[in-house]
Formats: sequence, C-alpha cells, structure tokens
Amino acid sequence: MFTINENYKAFSKIIISDYPYKINHYFADKYVIKLFTQIYNDLLKQHSKIRDKFYSHGNKGFLDLAFMDHFLILSYRLSFLFSKEKKYTELANAIFYSSRLRTGCNIFYKVNINKYFYPIHPFATIISPHAKYGKGLQIYHNVTIGHYTLEDPVRSAFSDIPKKRAKLKIGDWVIIFANTTVMGNCVIGDNVILGVGTKIINKNVPSNTTVMTTENGKTIFMPNKNNNKKKFFKL
Repeated sequence: MFTINENYKAFSKIIISDYPYKINHYFADKYVIKLFTQIYNDLLKQHSKIRDKFYSHGNKGFLDLAFMDHFLILSYRLSFLFSKEKKYTELANAIFYSSRLRTGCNIFYKVNINKYFYPIHPFATIISPHAKYGKGLQIYHNVTIGHYTLEDPVRSAFSDIPKKRAKLKIGDWVIIFANTTVMGNCVIGDNVILGVGTKIINKNVPSNTTVMTTENGKTIFMPNKNNNKKKFFKL
C-alpha cells in the first residue's frame, strides 16, 4: 500500500490536473495538509471495520486512489469540510468537480453522510443534500435520492427555491441497490434493504424491512432477516 505522503501527492496531482483553473497553491497550505492527514487517518480506521477485501486486510483499513470508490469517499469527506470555510470554497469545488468527473457520481459537498459510508461502484448516482443519511450507508449505481414532491416540481435554474422542502431521512445500516429511487417525504428506517429497481415516493419504510419490486411493478415489503451492521461491518 502507498504511504499517506504518496497519496497526498497523487491526490493533489489529480485535482490540479482535472480542474480548469489554477489551484496549485492550496496544496502547499499547512492547513490543507493537516486536514488531509486527519481525514485520511479517520478513513483508515473506518475502512478497517468494513468486511470487504477492497477496504481492509485483516483488521487494517487502506485507501487506494486507483479504486474509484475510495477516491469518491476521500473526495467527499475533504470537500465537505473545506466547504465550511470560505477561504477554501474553491478547493472544495475543485475536489467535487474531479470526483464527479472521475466517478460519474454526484455527491455534492453539502450532503451530510454519517460514518462508514460504503459506496459500491455508484456510477450515475445522485443524492440530495436536503436529506439526512445515517451510518453505514451502502449505495450502488444509478440511485436517485431527492426531495421532489408534486408540490415541489422539478425546477429550471431560473425558478425560485420553494420555502418548504420535503423531509427525507435515511436511517443507519441501509443498503440501496441499483436503479432505486427515493423521493419526497420519506423516512427509511434502520437496517433496511431497498432492492433493485425499487421506487419509494412519499412513503416510509419501517426499520428491519426489505423492499422488492416484482416484474409487474408491484412493490413488496417483507421482514429483513439480516443484520446489515453485523454482516458487513466489524463493529
């Protein structure tokens, strides 16, 4: 595995080469280096708890920037923190730009995802920043999570932002499989599995539930007999 210094240089090179404007100076900033080190070490600890050979060996987590899921996680965590300080907004934008360009996944830095975020090749996935996301979120490709309701239709860039948005919450240890849509006023409980092609619009899903969609489009709710936390995490 690569050292933290090697990964810092590699990450810097990627962001600088991708972004259309000059941002080299940020990567000589001591605060940027300090924050990178902090996030990097925290992710190593989180990855050590994931039962996946692409995240941990034994009890030791790792980060490999050639693995796009790792690049996505690191980019998201860094841009999330940098966006909170006006001085580093452009750096947050540059990291988000590169992440979206290379992974094909749109997770804006205003999104707030709890610990143990575990994306699995989430190409063409878009998740709203106007929602709450719990621990251990597993998310696959072509997933859409948003605050859309009939009272808040899709808007153009020139229309007004509504005063009230739908309330959307994703609980802890939730798995969202490919081609799934979660929109509007929804509360997805803990230890839930949303199966391939599921559409949840203005509905709640109780904890410990598996939701599947049949070939004829019928949505079925059934008990989730698995413990997602124990199955996928060493916690």
